Amino acid sequence: MSPGEARAFAQHCDAGEIPGIRLDLTTELARYLGPASVISRQAVRLGVDATPVRIVAFNKSSSANWSVPWHQDRVIAVADQIEMPGYSNWVEKGPVWHCEPPIGVLHNMVFIRVHFDGCDETNGAIEIALGSHRKGFVDARQAKDVAEMHEIEVCRANPGDVLIVKALTLHRSSSSLLAVSRRALRVDYARRSDLDPRLSWSIPAG
Repeated sequence: MSPGEARAFAQHCDAGEIPGIRLDLTTELARYLGPASVISRQAVRLGVDATPVRIVAFNKSSSANWSVPWHQDRVIAVADQIEMPGYSNWVEKGPVWHCEPPIGVLHNMVFIRVHFDGCDETNGAIEIALGSHRKGFVDARQAKDVAEMHEIEVCRANPGDVLIVKALTLHRSSSSLLAVSRRALRVDYARRSDLDPRLSWSIPAG
C-alpha cells in the first residue's frame, strides 16, 4: 500500500495505548480488507481462497512494550463455545470465544500483517522461521529448537508494507529499543468452510 493509503487505513485501526485490541469488520475496514481490496487481491494471487475471520490492531510503544518467544498461533476466534472433538483450550475474551481448532483448519489459514509504521531490529520487527509451517503442530517447549533449524528472516518493513505468512509459521518478536510507536494490523484469513458447521467465525461472512 502507498504511505498515504496506510495513513488513512491506520485511522480506523487505532489501538491507543492498549497493546492489542480486537476489531470488527466495519464498513471502513471492509474498504481495505474486502474482496476488491489490495490486500485481498494479493492473498488471491498467492492462492489463498479465504476471507477475514479475526482482526487485531497492535501498538508496541514505550508504555506498552513486550516481547514474545518463538511460537505458533493456533487459536481462532468464534462466536460461541460448543464443545466438540478436535476443538480445545476454550477461552472467552469479551463477546468472543477463542479455541484451538483441528490442525487442518490452521493449515489453510494465513495471517496478513499491515505495517503502519516502519519497523526493524530496533523496534520489535517480527521474525519468522522460513518454511516452519510444514512441520505442522510444534510443541511450545520445542519451538525455539525447531525454529533454529530453519532460515530466520527479520521482516523489516516500511509504512504500507504488507506481510502474508502461513498461520503455522513459527515467529517471534523482541521488545522495542526505541520510545516510538510500532503500529500494525493483523488479519487472520481462513476458508470459512473449514470450520465445523456447528460453529461460526467471530466475523460474519460479508
